[in-house]
Amino acid sequence: MDVAAVSYDGAIIWSNSGADIFTNGFSVTQNQVTAIDWNEDKYVWDIATGKLMESTANKAVNPSGGSGVS
Repeated sequence: MDVAAVSYDGAIIWSNSGADIFTNGFSVTQNQVTAIDWNEDKYVWDIATGKLMESTANKAVNPSGGSGVS
């Protein structure tokens, strides 16, 4: 349901949700995380900050990126 960056000691660095569950693809590169939800909407987050860089969804739950959890 969420995409999160987790530190080596298990602390959540950031976490984001989408408009639907992520079931149709997921990839991680050096700079970004990409996930595709049930409705085929694509979300791309900055891997360091969790900021939403791109989305095809009409309703992104955390459009500013990151939960602020550290």
